[in-house]
Amino acid sequence: MQNIRVGNPKLDPSYTHSLELGYSVLLRKKNSFNFDLYYSQTNEIIQYISTLGALTEYVPTAGPDMAYVTSPQNVGTSRTVGATLIFRYKEIRKLTVTTTLNGSYSSIQGISGNVLYFNDLFAGSLSVSGSYELSYKIILGATGRLRSPVITAQGDRQNASTVNLSLRRNFFDKRLTITLSAYDIFNTYKVA
Repeated sequence: MQNIRVGNPKLDPSYTHSLELGYSVLLRKKNSFNFDLYYSQTNEIIQYISTLGALTEYVPTAGPDMAYVTSPQNVGTSRTVGATLIFRYKEIRKLTVTTTLNGSYSSIQGISGNVLYFNDLFAGSLSVSGSYELSYKIILGATGRLRSPVITAQGDRQNASTVNLSLRRNFFDKRLTITLSAYDIFNTYKVA
């Protein structure tokens, strides 16, 4: 069985309404702590929907085979409520470490064609990034991210993790920056 992706010229735009409430505090003049609560609602959310259909509908010269056809569709409304904690540590002179923790509850409900969709999920993510100034004002950066599954109309996307590295050098009083980056150095990020 084949998988085919097609476009959708009949898509409507999505509209998102969001509200965020945050609190920030500076600790010992170097470290900071941020706490945010948020809510968002997206109407006419666009999701990729897969259906089973005849291959000849999309490829006229094909035989009678069936195919999974994936296309973007307006499926309804998405709602998310969550909280984010961010702690920035800068006690050591050339080292900065930022930790971000996010937790949320999301739901999607709507209809596409004759199919009613409802899905909900508690999700979370953790990100730790650090930078250290080496000699010659070169800055070494590293970021690790871990994300739980993410909700979709027809299920969820699997969890993901990644580690990225970078070397950065500023010039002309930080008016020019040159960065060399390596993404997903352990090849762990997969898209489902």
